[in-house]
Amino acid sequence: MPYTPDNDPATYKDRLNDIKRIYPLKSHESAFGHETVRYDNEHAAVVDYMTGIEAGSDEYARLEKTRKALAISAAIGIQSAREAINRMTDSQRATLDEYFAASAPPFLETSYRYAVETGKVASVSEWLTVPAAVFDDTEDTTNRPTGEPLLNVMQWHNDLLEQQAEDPDINARFESFKADFSKVASDMYWKGNIAVEPTLLDDAQLAVGDVFATRMQDMVGYYYPGSNEVTIQQGTGQRHTERKSELLEQFRPTLTHELVHLSLNRALHLEDGLMGQPSSRWLNEALTEETSLYIRQAMGEKECDDGTYREERDLLKLLTWHSDKPDQTAKMATRAFSGDVSDQLKFLQHVDDSWNAKDVIKKINAALAAKERQLRKEGMTRNRSIQTKALRHVYDTLRMDPTELLRASVEEIESAFEKAAR
Repeated sequence: MPYTPDNDPATYKDRLNDIKRIYPLKSHESAFGHETVRYDNEHAAVVDYMTGIEAGSDEYARLEKTRKALAISAAIGIQSAREAINRMTDSQRATLDEYFAASAPPFLETSYRYAVETGKVASVSEWLTVPAAVFDDTEDTTNRPTGEPLLNVMQWHNDLLEQQAEDPDINARFESFKADFSKVASDMYWKGNIAVEPTLLDDAQLAVGDVFATRMQDMVGYYYPGSNEVTIQQGTGQRHTERKSELLEQFRPTLTHELVHLSLNRALHLEDGLMGQPSSRWLNEALTEETSLYIRQAMGEKECDDGTYREERDLLKLLTWHSDKPDQTAKMATRAFSGDVSDQLKFLQHVDDSWNAKDVIKKINAALAAKERQLRKEGMTRNRSIQTKALRHVYDTLRMDPTELLRASVEEIESAFEKAAR
């Protein structure tokens, strides 16, 4: 039997209501297989309801059209998911194996182990993408896959996410953490360290990001500018208490960082200025993490680690410490990050004056973007590895001999990297 939650209402209407309860289509809309699971459950609900309808009636014909449409939608979703798994990199496949090993329920683990022991598959990703007909020639039917293994995994995966997203204790702790964060951020505003009072946290929501959108993309959390959601990666483990504990451990390092993004960036028209440029991602993340570390310490974290985005922060420090007033430059950078276009232009001009060059930030951005393109052409695939290597290259260039980079135009910088990649 496919994986289902623990109740099975008898009527179509009741079952649809239960589906909406289990899969509320809130923060889970981007979860792997979410829509497919919904289509499959609605299809099963229609089939159940049709058993009590007279065959050949108008209502039966109408429901049959609905059933076929839902079946087709679910089948398309399963095929799309299969193709997505086939496109995974080796590191993403390894992450999927680790996730399944850590969290899969016994019935899925048994089915997978049977497929491995009979020599049909060698990995979770292979098990989820081979046709069910592959197992037709096996004699033992006890542990053979029933239905579609990929659908079963998507159903389990979405239910696991829902448990974490709807846990009242997790959400209560988020509200408490958000209140503590707001106090520190407001204090930073009144001291002049940031340009925007962080009053936009009142409606902030916590979303649980699934492994496909976080770990497989080299992220532990994310925030989309303009939204009111901060996302942190799901917890893993065999029991909900284990998964919950792992998720809560991310509050200090990850949630603080994403709340800095939300509380400051939501006030900006990012497309109008420096921080809106995709190639300024490094500067945005460096300033966000530096602010995050300050807030964590102010919130009472005595043994604060040295944070993330180290390469981005090293480049920022090199940029600011070149000034004769590095503390003032760092403060200007944070205000530029949280302020309007005028704050950003003041920071850009200050950096140019400090390095006695024009368009320093733009040239750094151009060099980073060109180096990343070069690394991809050379065969690198992991985004974080590409970003890190490009940042180190530009950092070393600025530290050792910045003259050639800073005297060149943006076009000349891009051209030089293009030639190097050939």
